[in-house]
Amino acid sequence: MRAPTSPREDAPLFILLQDDPLDSFQDVDGWIVSLPSRPHMNYQLLAEGDFWNILKDIKALYPNLKTVATFLIGVGDSSDAALSLANNYRPLFNGVAFSGSRIGLDLPNLDTIPVIHFSSEVSILTTPWGGEVLIKRLQERGNIHASSTSGDMTEAMQLLTMRPSSTTIPRFSFTDYQYSQILPWLQVAGKISEWDPVEISGEIREGVLTLNATNVSSLNITLSESITFPHKIKKIRLNHEVFSIPSDVHASFLLTKEEQTYHQNSKYRTPGTMVDFFRNEPLYLVYQDQDTHSEYLQKTLAIATRFSQLDFSGLPPLKAKIPLIPLSQYNANALPPHRIIAIGQPQKIERVLSNDSDYLPLHHSSSRMHIFGKTLPSEGHTERVIAYGLIFPPQAPSSQKLSLLLAADDLEGLSLLESHYCSAITLHDPQDLKVWVKEDTSYKFLTEEIFSTYWQENTRSALLIEVPLKKSNLWESYLHELLIEESQLATFALTKSLGNLAQIPSRLTYQALSDFIPNKHYAIVKLHGLGADKLGTKLLAAMDDLTLSGLDDWVYINKNTKKTSFLAERFRQKESLSVLIDAAALEELSAEELRYLDYDLLPYSLREMFFHRITKEKERFAKAFLRIASTEAESQQNNRSTFERVQ
Repeated sequence: MRAPTSPREDAPLFILLQDDPLDSFQDVDGWIVSLPSRPHMNYQLLAEGDFWNILKDIKALYPNLKTVATFLIGVGDSSDAALSLANNYRPLFNGVAFSGSRIGLDLPNLDTIPVIHFSSEVSILTTPWGGEVLIKRLQERGNIHASSTSGDMTEAMQLLTMRPSSTTIPRFSFTDYQYSQILPWLQVAGKISEWDPVEISGEIREGVLTLNATNVSSLNITLSESITFPHKIKKIRLNHEVFSIPSDVHASFLLTKEEQTYHQNSKYRTPGTMVDFFRNEPLYLVYQDQDTHSEYLQKTLAIATRFSQLDFSGLPPLKAKIPLIPLSQYNANALPPHRIIAIGQPQKIERVLSNDSDYLPLHHSSSRMHIFGKTLPSEGHTERVIAYGLIFPPQAPSSQKLSLLLAADDLEGLSLLESHYCSAITLHDPQDLKVWVKEDTSYKFLTEEIFSTYWQENTRSALLIEVPLKKSNLWESYLHELLIEESQLATFALTKSLGNLAQIPSRLTYQALSDFIPNKHYAIVKLHGLGADKLGTKLLAAMDDLTLSGLDDWVYINKNTKKTSFLAERFRQKESLSVLIDAAALEELSAEELRYLDYDLLPYSLREMFFHRITKEKERFAKAFLRIASTEAESQQNNRSTFERVQ
């Protein structure tokens, strides 16, 4: 850490996510902290928790840093971490500078703060794209403070301090309550639908804070001496509801549209996705160590050890050792505030939450099972052997803030839970409860639930639009048409846009769209000159199950091998061709081939294009989709008529 060269009290704080000699920043007037970023930090496991704990200790030593402007700097591999932190915790940062990033980051909250891309010798491109693509995307979304500079990190740091952020509350979106802090004194406390994201923006005018919010049911306002609150605000307008701020409140209070019972354990206080266990209060792994056979106990210890070492499938090896505690020795109130992951038999580990079984959302016996009073179908079974994962708070106030129970009646159930929860995919799963039941000799998935902000039964997802037609070819046709509109190009060579066709939704919610529409990126490639046919053919070979359009005169399809190749003679005639392709195909080219190739990336992913259309232009989407469906139905009718005539 290095103090500023001048005695300015408002000197900014720069946080470098790399191990860099601080004496190389003599021209920068500000506090500089070097926090080396662990590899793959944007997985947001222990690395993010370490980041906040170190920053908390630094600000305790230097209290003036609590109020100064704070900027993030990411270099090379740490660029994605800097961008991710700035996007997810935007109220805590005034800007971010980076030297390179991978394409595909969804960063909707960087539209209004300074974002600077700079040159760096250590920035090695491992993919064909660099930070200029992100800057272009932000500029197109209206960020006047986003730019690239040919200068180095020092110049980027100076540029950040020259570009103030907006004085209003710019648009901010999130899904996980981990990121629900909008301002130091303003937090989203409840959502209408737990499935769907929040969007909020606002401005302060004439003593009224006006907030435009989507999917917000309540807000938490904190008034204290340690938090700077604009006391000129006398009222808050949340959409069409107006609330007066009590003059005698000196702590925190809720603004809510509906009467809600205050609950000490709420999701905005204890964010509850599985990854949140690793980045908030200290975490302990509690495993059953007695009262059953030895093989079962050995398995609970083995699973707990995997969690302790962050041994997740899909994650790179990480050095970690989270404390292990046998269930027989666990005493919540003997520990500091913490969370636990408890592994064992249901009747044993459920006691860490409450000795009253009626408190739990899942009630089960040998003959029946219900969630929040709703009985689950028995399907003729008289004996139930179950396995489940449950995220839930304790019944009574305790040092234990939140628990993940991994409960199974037998060894097979434990193995099922291990394969499901020791996975990088599950870390960000919003579901609070997943239940499996044993049928004959194997387990079958039974149900899953996501609870409300007060850990109660939740309402269904907010509906955007109803689409009764669940045909994959209709969706492919629509998405191809969308790509043609966005690229202004009718010649393309594309793989299938959709993945698992079983996931085609009929009710389009935000969550359904996120699961269904892939986050794919596309590039416009201009082929010309000698060797263009070979480059083009190599790109085609990198894509499976191709759909071609407008290329009949440019390509040759081998009837035997089914391989598609570009015709060399067209390029010998000095003709050129612009074609839309999957951007992932560019990864198959060497660095030398990429330098020869003329290409531009579309600034938005397919998912972003579709989200914009479905949320901002619903009528346009509906008309286009129904038109394509009508054309498809007419084509099928003509085919049937032709078949009948042949018959």
